[in-house]
Amino acid sequence: MNFKMKKLSKNSVIIFFFATSLLLFTGCASKTMSVKEPSKDTIKPLASKLITDISTTDDSNSIMVWIKGNQLLTYTSVKQPFPAGVLLYFPETALDNIQRAYQPDSGVVASINASELTEKGHTSRIEILLKNDTPYEVTREDTGLKISFKNTIAVQTSTTQELAKEEKSAEKVLPAATSLDSVRATSFANSTEIAVNADGVINDYKSFTTESPARIVFDIFNVKSPFKTEQAVPVNSKWVKRVRHYGYPDRLRLVLDTQS
Repeated sequence: MNFKMKKLSKNSVIIFFFATSLLLFTGCASKTMSVKEPSKDTIKPLASKLITDISTTDDSNSIMVWIKGNQLLTYTSVKQPFPAGVLLYFPETALDNIQRAYQPDSGVVASINASELTEKGHTSRIEILLKNDTPYEVTREDTGLKISFKNTIAVQTSTTQELAKEEKSAEKVLPAATSLDSVRATSFANSTEIAVNADGVINDYKSFTTESPARIVFDIFNVKSPFKTEQAVPVNSKWVKRVRHYGYPDRLRLVLDTQS
């Protein structure tokens, strides 16, 4: 089984989660999350970088989630297997006066929720929950992002629908991860992929960022490391210097030392 965390793009990190391991890495109808007009008494966020709008458009082949910013957005993308969805983290970025919970009329996207994390620095978090595990792609559009999902709700035969139900049932009974197998890093021209392999599904975790030093940290709970000391995986890409991991009695900590 293989989870992948994928980190990517010139000022970004993309991290992917799959079934049994964690991977580190148009006429269209518009459904736009409304932007509330700020009052004179509204307190402006401390962060100068803002997410100013979230909206969706779709056609017969795909649905697009648009995230706009007042500056070029730096982000980390995490794909989680259960419940199916994509999490996006934006360090040093605040939410403008936008609607923070949204349920588009879509056969692919179930809901979109935006929030701010201030425990470690100031990070905005956008959760896109999906009705089914669907391939997606993140591309830059001016200072914002476009997250494209393939529309898999085409007409299906009853046999195909039954197979999908069986696969979903099988996914639910997959065992949870308890032990780390390996961590590896692969650098590409425009991305860096961090892969964390375990012996089962990784779904109990949390993440946060730090500014000084610049890091992305993942705590993976109830997963033990077979190593007695800290392990370091050199990366030396434009965005990630190295990946470190070490075990605690109750969790595995994975640290991406980023360039900025």
